[in-house]
Amino acid sequence: MYIRTNIESNGRVLVHCEAGISRSVFVVAAYLMQKLQCSPIKAVEYIQRIRPIAHPNDGFMRQLQIFESCHFNADMQVISQCSLYINWLLDISSNIASSARYAVDKNSPDLVNFSNIEYRCRKCRKILFNDRHIMRHKVLIPGKATGDRIMEAEDCSFGYFISPMKWMALNEHRGKIFCSCNEKLGHYDWGGRVCEGMNGRPCGRAG
Repeated sequence: MYIRTNIESNGRVLVHCEAGISRSVFVVAAYLMQKLQCSPIKAVEYIQRIRPIAHPNDGFMRQLQIFESCHFNADMQVISQCSLYINWLLDISSNIASSARYAVDKNSPDLVNFSNIEYRCRKCRKILFNDRHIMRHKVLIPGKATGDRIMEAEDCSFGYFISPMKWMALNEHRGKIFCSCNEKLGHYDWGGRVCEGMNGRPCGRAG
C-alpha cells in the first residue's frame, strides 16, 4: 500500500478529498484497520481524535466492513468470494434500478399533483421537481454529551439534493445541471458531493 510504504520510509502522505470528511477518511481508515488489525468503528474513532468532523458515509463504512471480513486483504479474488461483498453488489444493483424507476418526467401528472410545493426554473418558470424528489440532508453540530466525538444532526437549509430526473442530462461522471431553457440550476457528481453547509458547519451524509 502506498501509504504504508511511504510512512515506513519516514515519509509523509497527504490524504484529502473535496471536503475532507468522508472519502479521504475512508482511505485512512482502511490503512489503520490493516495496520492495527481493528474494526472500522475503531479506525474512524482514532481519526476523529485528530479530525473531529471525520464522518464516512454509510456506503464507505459498509466497504470497510467488507475489508475487515476479508481479513484486511484487498485482493479481488478474496473479496469476490466474500458474502458481504456479494450482498453489497446486489444492493447497489437494486438501488440503481430503483433510481431509474422513480426518475419522473417534468410533465408527469404525478409531479404536478403530488404536492403543493413546486420548484420552478427562475427563467422560464417550468416545473422542475417537487418536494417528493428532495433528499433531505443534515448539518453536523457538536454533541452535547461528550464534546466533538459525538455528532447530533439538524436539517440543512443551504441547498437541495434531489433524485435524478429524466429531464437532466447526466452523461458524464460530474457536471452542471441545466434547464431546457439553458438556465444553470446546479451541479451533479455520481461520486458524491458534499454540501457547503450552514454557518461554517459541514453537512453529514448527503449524496
